[in-house]
Amino acid sequence: MQISKLSVTVCATALCWSVTGVQAADETPTQAAAIAALRQKAATADSAASQAAASPADVTPTQAAAIAALRQKAQAADNSGGVNATPPVVVDASGVVSPRDAAADAAQAQAVAEAQDAARQRVAADQAEAQRKAEIASINAKIAAEVQAEAAAKAAAQAKSDADAAAKQAADAQAAAQKQADEQAAAQKQADELAAKKAADAQAAAQKQTDEQAAAQKQAAEQAAKQAADAQAAAQKQADEQAAAKAKAAADAAAAAYYPGKELGFKPIQTPAVPITPEKQALLDALLVKYQADQLSPEEYHKQRAAILAQP
Repeated sequence: MQISKLSVTVCATALCWSVTGVQAADETPTQAAAIAALRQKAATADSAASQAAASPADVTPTQAAAIAALRQKAQAADNSGGVNATPPVVVDASGVVSPRDAAADAAQAQAVAEAQDAARQRVAADQAEAQRKAEIASINAKIAAEVQAEAAAKAAAQAKSDADAAAKQAADAQAAAQKQADEQAAAQKQADELAAKKAADAQAAAQKQTDEQAAAQKQAAEQAAKQAADAQAAAQKQADEQAAAKAKAAADAAAAAYYPGKELGFKPIQTPAVPITPEKQALLDALLVKYQADQLSPEEYHKQRAAILAQP
């Protein structure tokens, strides 16, 4: 069947009337929300009816029943409007207007009450759901904060552990390097001391050998000098003895020879003894023999004689 223009006009009129009645009476926020929802559904139905009237089309029984139910709910909302509301009308599915009866009023009142209860339940459910979501969000935020704090603490602990391990590793490496350096220094010092001791021992041995060689050379030189001096002294003594012997022989020969006063029986005049040692006297006698033998000039004789007398 088709929805006529009259039904659309009646529904629009009923909706406007219900809106005026509801605004005139005192209502709760829940009731206001329920009535607003009904108004929106009625407006949607009127829009659909207008479109159907503009371009006629077949409407199924289900659609017609839904439109009628919406109209009844709108009328029930109009009945809850207050004493100033005008008497509503009942419009059936075919668009026929009929007076309201007590049963229809009761049904509309019950529908309004059910709509209000449903609206209150929806509001309460929405509030409970919002509170539950808020609690869940708070719990999730708390859990996330705890997880984040725990992760940060673990990260800090891990970082500290890594830093401590790195510091310990660096300290161990430095200690090992220092120990190795100390051992190398001790070994080098020991090697230097050993080398210095060996060098000192070698130098001492060389010095000792040098000293021994010098002492031996000195002793040999002293012994050679002594031997040379002894040989020279022996040769000089022999020469002196020979010279003395020659001088004595010359003196004896001279004594046996002529001297002044010999023919008169006088003894030869003896030269007074010079206060000199017998060695010097022997040298002087030998020198005199050479002079008398014309081996020395007078100058050489006096010169050598002065040198002999100047000896200690």
